[in-house]
Amino acid sequence: MNNYRYDNLHIDVVLQATGIHGWSCSHGWVNVLEREGLLNRVFTPIAGWGAEEPIHDDGLFEYLKNPQADIILMPGFDWHSQPLHKTIKWQERWHQSQTIKIALLQECYSAEVVQNTRTWQYQMHQAITNIVPCVDALICHHEPDLDFLQKQVGISLPVIFLPFAIDTEYLRSHQKFSERLNRALFRGNAPRYFTENSYKQRQKLIEVLGQSKNIDIFSSNLNDSKQQIEILQEYVKELSSYKILLNLPSNSQTLTSRPFEIMACGGLLLQNEILGVQSNALFKNWENIVYYDADNPEDLLNNIDYLIYNAELTENIAQKGHELCYQQHTLECRIDTILNWINNQLESKFLDCHTVNRCRKIQLIKNSTDIDSGTLNQFSQPESSNFKIIVDAVFFQLYQTGIARVWKSLLEEWVNNGFAKHIVVLDRAGTAPKIPGIRYRNILPYNYNDTVADKEILQQVCDEEGANLFISSYYTTPTITPSVFMAYDMIPEVMEWDMNNPMWQEKHHGIEYASAYIAISQHTAHDLKKYFNHISIESVTVAQCGVKSTFSPCKSEEFNAFKLKYGITKPYFILVGVGSAYKNSILFFQALSQLTSSYGFDIVCTGSGGLLASEFRAYTSGSIVHILQLSDEELATAYSGAVALVYPSKYEGFGMPVIEAMACGCPVITCPNASIPEVAGESAIYVDDSNIDELTNALCDVQKPNIRNSLIAAGLAQAKKFSWSKMAQTVSYALINASLLFLNLKEINVIIFPDWSQPEELIGLELQRVMRALATHISSEKTTLLINTGNIRAEDAELFLSSVAMNLLVEEDLDITEGLEISLVTNLADVQWEALLPRIHARIVLQYEDEQAIAQIQAEKLASRQLDSLSNQLYVLQ
Repeated sequence: MNNYRYDNLHIDVVLQATGIHGWSCSHGWVNVLEREGLLNRVFTPIAGWGAEEPIHDDGLFEYLKNPQADIILMPGFDWHSQPLHKTIKWQERWHQSQTIKIALLQECYSAEVVQNTRTWQYQMHQAITNIVPCVDALICHHEPDLDFLQKQVGISLPVIFLPFAIDTEYLRSHQKFSERLNRALFRGNAPRYFTENSYKQRQKLIEVLGQSKNIDIFSSNLNDSKQQIEILQEYVKELSSYKILLNLPSNSQTLTSRPFEIMACGGLLLQNEILGVQSNALFKNWENIVYYDADNPEDLLNNIDYLIYNAELTENIAQKGHELCYQQHTLECRIDTILNWINNQLESKFLDCHTVNRCRKIQLIKNSTDIDSGTLNQFSQPESSNFKIIVDAVFFQLYQTGIARVWKSLLEEWVNNGFAKHIVVLDRAGTAPKIPGIRYRNILPYNYNDTVADKEILQQVCDEEGANLFISSYYTTPTITPSVFMAYDMIPEVMEWDMNNPMWQEKHHGIEYASAYIAISQHTAHDLKKYFNHISIESVTVAQCGVKSTFSPCKSEEFNAFKLKYGITKPYFILVGVGSAYKNSILFFQALSQLTSSYGFDIVCTGSGGLLASEFRAYTSGSIVHILQLSDEELATAYSGAVALVYPSKYEGFGMPVIEAMACGCPVITCPNASIPEVAGESAIYVDDSNIDELTNALCDVQKPNIRNSLIAAGLAQAKKFSWSKMAQTVSYALINASLLFLNLKEINVIIFPDWSQPEELIGLELQRVMRALATHISSEKTTLLINTGNIRAEDAELFLSSVAMNLLVEEDLDITEGLEISLVTNLADVQWEALLPRIHARIVLQYEDEQAIAQIQAEKLASRQLDSLSNQLYVLQ
C-alpha cells in the first residue's frame, strides 16, 4: 500500500463460525492484513448452525471486554455466525467494546429466491437484525443489498457496497494462455437450498451446456478434509488450465467472488448480466469480460463457439480482465477503501457514540501520493444515517382514528419512496403499526401526568440517535432538538373547549416550541395563524391528506355480502363520527324525520360505539339504525352502496370521510364549513348547518338519477386530486426544509467553498474580501452568506471566522454583524443539499476553492459571481 502511512494501526479478524467459506471471504483477509503489517489477532469460533452459543469462541467473548485493536473486521458474515450475535449477552459485549466493528456481508440478502422462501428469508433476517446491535457499520458485497437493507429492513447503520476481491499471493495465473485448453469450464453444482427454485437458471443452463463438446462441467465435490489452502491451490490450478471460464447464475444476478478469481487466474470470463449501477460500471463488455443472457442458453453457446475460434480476441479480453483485476480488485485495494471510509466518514461519528476514554485512535496520514479518486468514487458511501428524523408514534397508543390513518399512510409511502431511511419511529409500548422498511425504537407509554419526564426521555432518544429533527404524531416534544408541529385541526380552540385539559396544554406547548409547521388543509393553516399570532402563514406548509386505493367503488357481490352480514335490507344513508357534537349529526336525524318516506331508509353509523344517543333515537321511527365498527375494506363497501354520506359537520381540519366516500362513488351531502369546501370542491350538495329544511330537500334531491349520477362522477374526479404519495412528498420536503432553518436564509443567498487546506493567511484574506463586499453592499440586510466548512470542524471554522470579523472591525471599523447574515454549512446530507441548492442564488468564485466539495454536490450548476464585480451582480440576484 503506497497511499498511506499507518501509525500503530491494528486490525482483528473474526472468521466464520463454520469456516466453510472461500478464501476471499476468510483467510484471504488474514493473509493480506498480515502481509501489510496490520494484523493484530485472528479469531476462529466454532458453532453448529442455529446454535445459541459457539462450541468454543476462541477467547473472543472475554477479549471484547478490552480489545487491543483499532478495528475488528468480520469478513464473510452471514447466518452461519449467528451464535456470535443472537443472544443479549453477546450483543451487549459487542456493543460495549471500545473499537470500530465492521461486518462484511457475503450473502445476497435481497435475492428474489431468498425473499420468496420463508425459511431462508427468516434465517437471513434474523442474521441481519442480530448483527446490527453488535457493529458500527456494514459492507455489502452485493450492490442491491444497499437499498434492501435501508428501505426494507430499516437498517440505519452506515452501509457501503464493496465487491469481492482477490488475494494476489494465491489467485494468479499459473499457465501461459497459449498452453491452456481452448475450451470452456464450469465447476459448480446446482443445489437446492431450502427450495427447488434455488439456482433455477443455473440448472436449466447446465442441462443445455452439458450437450456441447466444447464445454466441461464438473461438480464441486471438494474434499472437506483438506486444508483450505490446499483446496484453494487446486481451484487456482484448475482455473489456470482453461482459456474460457463460465460463471453460471447464482441465487441472485449480482457479483460473486468467482468473476474476480477467474480474472485473477488469467482466463476469459463469461458472466451472466448483473444488477446494480456500480457493479455494471466495473467491467466493460467484450473488453475485459463477456456478458450473456442467462435466460437464453443459445446466446451463451454462440459466445463460447465464437471465442473458441477467435483465439487472439479471447486472449486480449482475458489479458485486459486480468490487468483490471490486479489494478482495482485486490484485497489491498479494498482495505485501503475501508480505512479511507473510516478515516473520512466514520471515525468522528463513532468517537461521539463511544466512551471518551477509548485507548486508541486510527491515524491515517496521507503521503504525497493521493488515493486514486476513480477507485474511491466507485465505492462511495451511499447517503444514509447522517440525516435523521425522530417520529413519535404516540397517537397509536391513544386512538385509532383519522390521524392514525394519516401517519400509517405517510410511513408506508416513505418506505416506497426511500425517505424511510431517514426515519426512526418511536413505538410506544408496541402500539405502532409494524411496517417493513421502518426502523422502530421502543419507548415507554405516554403519560399526561408526567409530561416533564417524557420530554426528557424524548431528548435522550434524540441525542442517542443524533437526530436533526423531531415530529410527533400528537403533540409531544423533546427539550432541545428542533421540532415540526403537525396541525390537524383547531377544534378545541374554535369550540372553546377547556384549555386546562393536559392534552390541549401539551398541544399549545408543541406549537410554541416548534420551529416549523405543517397543516393538513389551507383552512387549518389559517386557523393556526389566527390563534397563534407569532406564526406567519408562510411558515406553515399545507399537506393535504390522501385516499387509499382501498376506497374505490365495490362490486355488486361484495355489497350484497356486506348487507347480508350486517342484516341491512333497505336503502341507507351513512354517517361517520355520530357521537361528536361538532359533527352536528342531529341535523340529519331531524331532516330524515321530515321525509314522508323516511320509513323506507335505514341508517348506518360508523366511528362510534354503543347505543345511539336518545336525542337521535327520537327521530328514527320506522328506520333501523346500524351502529357498526368497520375495517377500511368494509367501510369502502358501505360507502359504495349508500344513498349518500351525510356529513353536516360544523368544523373539520380536513374531512377525510368526504373524500373517501367520493372515491367509492358515494354522493356527499355536507356543509360549507371550515376545510370542507377545500376538500369537496363542487362535487357535493351543500346545506346550511342549522337549516333542517335544506337538508331534507337535499335528502330528496340525492335520490334523483340525474343529480345522483352527476355527484358520483364529480366526486370520483375530485377524489383523484388527493393522494398519500403527494402528501408524503410534501411532508418530507417540509421536514428537510425545517432542518435547514438554522442557516437563516434570506432574500439573497450566496455560498462560497473555501479550500481549508490552504494556509490560514490566504483563506483569511479571501474571506475578508467576500465579507467586506457583502457587508458594505446596499442589500446586505437581505443577504445570507453561506460558508461551506468542508472537512474541518465547525468549531474551528467558527473560531477562524471570528478572527476574520475581528480584523475587519479593528482595521476597517466594519462590523459585519450589523446587517449581513453569515451561516456555516456543515455535514449536510444529500437530501438537504437537494433542498438547499434551489434557494441559493449564486456561488461566489474564490481563488482557492474546495473543488471536490463543489463537484460532490454539483454546485458548479449554480450561477457563479466573480468577487471583483460582486457589487453590481447582487442587484441581479434579488
